[in-house]
Amino acid sequence: MRSLAINQQVVRLLLAALLSAVAGCGSAAHRTLEETFEQIYTIEPTVNVTVINGDGAVFVYGSNTNEMRVQAVKRAYTRERLKQIAVVVSVHPGSVSINTKFPPKPKWALFDRSGTVDYTIVIPATANLARLELGAGEVFVDGLRGQRVLPSN
Repeated sequence: MRSLAINQQVVRLLLAALLSAVAGCGSAAHRTLEETFEQIYTIEPTVNVTVINGDGAVFVYGSNTNEMRVQAVKRAYTRERLKQIAVVVSVHPGSVSINTKFPPKPKWALFDRSGTVDYTIVIPATANLARLELGAGEVFVDGLRGQRVLPSN
């Protein structure tokens, strides 16, 4: 009888340890960090737009305006990795480029390889989407009357 009580106590302790280990899996240390970039630029209505992103999503919308709104949501698992991801917007007469600069991915599997950027871009409906490159992710283009290119992966 005494060995049965000891076995039940061992089972309870093991179960409690397992439950506490599983509960720690969703801890704050494993949550994704976010940083948002938002800017508005005055541009020409027939500007050529280039968007280059390595990983994430690109949503481009045409609007009856002479400005470009760029919202970029950067995500990574560590603050250091998040700070290394850069959104670079260059506006010149006749052309605009939006480029995501990611740090090099480590070769070893145990290092942080995280990082995505999701873009929402609103441009004049008459603008030309000259180039759109996305390494991995989702692309959506709507409301443009200018020339469009197919995304290249």
